[in-house]
Formats: sequence, structure tokens, C-alpha cells
Amino acid sequence: MDRNRLNTLDGAEEFKALLRRLKTLSEKIGPGVGSGRPVMPDMFWITERGSGKTTLLKLLADFLEDETNLMEFRGDVNFFEYRLGYCPSNVFFNDFKLFFEALESAAGCYGEYRGVIHIELDEWENHCNETYFRDFMEYLRDHSEHWLLVLSVNDKRQGDHNELISVVSAYLRLEMLHISAPAEESMLRRLQRQIGAYGLSLDPSAERLLTQTLAQLKTSAGFRGYNTAEMLACDIVYQVLSREKDYSLLTAEDLSDFSPGSAYVARFIANGKKAGRIGF
Repeated sequence: MDRNRLNTLDGAEEFKALLRRLKTLSEKIGPGVGSGRPVMPDMFWITERGSGKTTLLKLLADFLEDETNLMEFRGDVNFFEYRLGYCPSNVFFNDFKLFFEALESAAGCYGEYRGVIHIELDEWENHCNETYFRDFMEYLRDHSEHWLLVLSVNDKRQGDHNELISVVSAYLRLEMLHISAPAEESMLRRLQRQIGAYGLSLDPSAERLLTQTLAQLKTSAGFRGYNTAEMLACDIVYQVLSREKDYSLLTAEDLSDFSPGSAYVARFIANGKKAGRIGF
């Protein structure tokens, strides 16, 4: 990934700074090195809902695969994601088996997986001193020679996560990153680009209204960052262009059905609560 492409990414400033550091590291190391243990530390990401973890993980894996001297890749995919589910101490811990199966699936016909692994630790936030968790961290320490681990926790409480980080740091070298959800202004720019492809633009009143709407959508459990902004853009295009009246410059009045207090926003928030209850 070249530096110009980095500059076109909306938000994710800490992530972009990470890729710039890795690019510099790759250039200074020189060619022909990346067959041993990655010199990079593993990573601990504190993420906000809607921060686009999967998109950023894909960018990271593609970047590292391009920079061939930082680490070696082998398998059907260059990254995969795994959720480490909580297991009380009086129940058999099945995650070693499940993790091995995930590794085998990622390795495919290559027989061995080398690449990026994202492990979500949310369910162990308050149980990180328990034996099962420490056993799993010990396994990662002893078997991750050819992996780059990205461990993450969702910043629901906006706490310091110090205890979890301290336990994980006892087993792994870590680089910390805070991955924020996109700001309303960044999402509005994405929305404007999308509706602009259909000959639509926003006047200042419409920009203010949709900025407030995006802030309201951001509070929902169903918020998915830029995906939510793109969904809103599609709904606006569909409704506006299916009216008999012709539009080009949209006003707040034209978009009243998408205001923060609209049925549209209320439905989105309600659906997010429903999805949270059934485990999506």
C-alpha cells in the first residue's frame, strides 16, 4: 500500500500512523528477511463500535503481505478473526479445539497457517486472571512464531482496561492502538460522495440535519460505522429519486424523513436493540 492510499483513508489516524511506521521499518530492514519470527510486536486494539475492525485488519494483512520482508504468509487467507468465548472454570474449555479448527481452515491445502490472527477478548475482560485465559495466552506465546496477533477489546465502558492489558502483556510483546469510530463529519463526506454519484448534493441545512442524524445513529447497538453512512445514503437516493419531483440540491426539508427524530432513526435504533438481544 503506498502512502497516497493511506492519506485517502477517512479517520483511523492511529492505524494510518501504524502503517507508516511499518513502511519505514520495511524500508530500513531491506529485502530478504521475513522468514523468521516477525520483528513486530503483537497488537492490542481498543476499539469503538463501528470502527471497522475487519476492514482495517484486511488492510493490515494486505500491507504486510506486500511488504515481504516483515513476515511470511502461508494459507488460504492472509487473516482471520476468532472470538474467544468465556468459559467458567467448572466447565470444559473447548476453545483450544475450536482455535485449532480455525487454524486448519485458514491453512487450507498449505497444511500450515502463517499470517494475521485477530482474537476478540471482550468476554474475558472481567475474567482475565482465571486459569483458562492464562492457559490460552501461554499457548499463544509458545506457538505464535509465524503469526501476527491482533487482540482486541471493545471500549464499551470507555475504561482503561489496565488489568486485561497487564495480564496479556505478561505473555506477549504488545503495541497499543485505539481505533475510534468514524466522526460524523467523516461519515457525512462518505455519504456525500455516494449520493453525488447520482447527481445529488446537500445544502448547509441538509448537512446539519444529516450530521445530527448520524450522531443519533451512532448511539445505536446496530451502528456499523461507514456501512451505516452508506446505508443511509442508499435510502436517501432511493426515496428522493423515486419521487415525481426532480432534485439536485437537497435541503433539510427534503430530507425530513431522515431527521434525528424520524421514524427511520427510531426503527434503526430499535432494530439494533433487537439484534443485541438475540446475539448478532
